[in-house]
Amino acid sequence: MLVLAIALCYACLAMSFDVVFGYAGLLSFGHVLYFAVGVYGTQLLMARGFAYPVAAVCVILLCTVGSAGVGAITLRTHGIAFAMVTLAFAEAFYIFVVSDPFGITGKTEGLPLTTTSVPDVFVGVRNTANLYYLALALAAVVFVLCWMVVRSHLGRAWVAARGNERRYEALGMPAFRPKLLALVTGGGVAGATGAVYLLMARNASPSVADPIFALEIIVMLVLGGVGRVWGAAIGGFVYALLTLRLPALGQSGALDVLPAWMSSVLSEPQFVIGVVFVLFVIFVPGGLSTIVLAIGRRWSVLASPRSSRS
Repeated sequence: MLVLAIALCYACLAMSFDVVFGYAGLLSFGHVLYFAVGVYGTQLLMARGFAYPVAAVCVILLCTVGSAGVGAITLRTHGIAFAMVTLAFAEAFYIFVVSDPFGITGKTEGLPLTTTSVPDVFVGVRNTANLYYLALALAAVVFVLCWMVVRSHLGRAWVAARGNERRYEALGMPAFRPKLLALVTGGGVAGATGAVYLLMARNASPSVADPIFALEIIVMLVLGGVGRVWGAAIGGFVYALLTLRLPALGQSGALDVLPAWMSSVLSEPQFVIGVVFVLFVIFVPGGLSTIVLAIGRRWSVLASPRSSRS
């Protein structure tokens, strides 16, 4: 169940990025920054005596305010320049984590979870199911929040500004404010996801701050479908299952019936995901959500004659 809990966290992260990129059209490589701050910030506060709920709330507020500050700077640029500036912020935090100039991040080893500050119901192998339910509750809240926001006036403003920003501003509506709110929404949700993910990972690792992880978030979105909240959730969930279960599948001996070269390749999650990513971009650009919608339409067509007869 721990794998499913982590997969649900990835789904939340993908949904938060879909708000930023799928709806507002902002290709931000710095989205991983808020997730990493959620992980490290929560652990650092707990190490200093804060209870987990208090630390999580503080970190969510920090990510929300911080994303507003970063957004106010980065939104002065556009296109590739915006992507590079956001990447610079993520890279700066990653360098801070691995270099550890103040002796607080644990460098490349990271920080172990301070279990004394975590409620007992989330500590220990026997309480793994509780972690799953916590991640499930988070996923439900994030999905409802993103679903409501993208269908509000703000969500329609994101889509309008994304389609033609100049025309949008020519109508007397500046695009800066809705774009900033998109970054704030995504940053806050990513921070909350990081705070919950810390309980599953049981440590704050530099890998969560690695800018390469920003590319993985984009892959999640492409796999699920850009511009669909539920599609992003599916993409993040499937991506996590592939990265977590493929190595275990290779070690279990289930692939021994295949040729050695094939079994070794299939046990490498990054290779498999890379191939799947390329295939999806070429043949299924709409992601898994497109397949689900096609199956749904096909099922409705097949079911309609039956309903009419009855």
